[in-house]
Amino acid sequence: MRRSLVIVFLPVFFGLPISLLAQQSAQTATAPMRDQQAVAVLQQSLAAMGKTLPADSVATGTVTIVEGSRTEEGTIRVATRGPDQSGEDITLSSDHRVVVFSRPAAAETKAGATKLLSFEASATSQTPDFPLAIIAWALTDPDAAMSYVGLESLSGQKLHHLRIWNTLTSTPQLQPYAEFTLMNLWIDPSTGLPQKLAYEKRVGGGSSPRTRMEISYSEYQNFGDILYPTQIQKNLNGVLWTTIHISTVTLNTGLTDSDFPMPASARQQ
Repeated sequence: MRRSLVIVFLPVFFGLPISLLAQQSAQTATAPMRDQQAVAVLQQSLAAMGKTLPADSVATGTVTIVEGSRTEEGTIRVATRGPDQSGEDITLSSDHRVVVFSRPAAAETKAGATKLLSFEASATSQTPDFPLAIIAWALTDPDAAMSYVGLESLSGQKLHHLRIWNTLTSTPQLQPYAEFTLMNLWIDPSTGLPQKLAYEKRVGGGSSPRTRMEISYSEYQNFGDILYPTQIQKNLNGVLWTTIHISTVTLNTGLTDSDFPMPASARQQ
């Protein structure tokens, strides 16, 4: 039986001035900010990783999760379908974890219980495990905005630092949620490959707690003319939380909406 597929690229508010996001949210008739230097860097990255986003992808591998004093190992299956459906299915010795993320609702299953995530926690729809989906979305979605921060040193490397967010300009009633979509991305100038993604995970606005997420990519390999990072590390508030080793990637397998199931209550919204 086919498993549900899942992963959430949860929203973020990381380093971008509130005034700038507010300005973008208010622009219902004006094109979002698209810094040309940022566009050029993203175009280089898209070309380096495969030129086009596949219709869908399925990656499998192993995962190690550290939660407090407990370390668990298991298997992982990551799937994407276009730029707005993605998923992660993790099987551990003690749990089966699934997060479904689809246009733009999200639901999480953990310890046998499924719950809908808040809109603040599901304002974007790209899995952080497959950075090509993020790049393709930023370059093709008319609501996407981006700015070039500068060339920064990171782990001894000089990397392009960009900020990307969804202005939600085409959906005025959702524009107050634009601040939850901000992503910080660092790209290697010599290879065009993303090295790090950072954002803040929040479940609500105002004074709701913020969790800093940092995802590092390395050991890119070619799978069907698409470069996919085979080692992915996720830090939670500066502490290593998850390590993923990808072993196989298949493209254009014919995934459908049924591979990203949502509770009936979410479909009715």
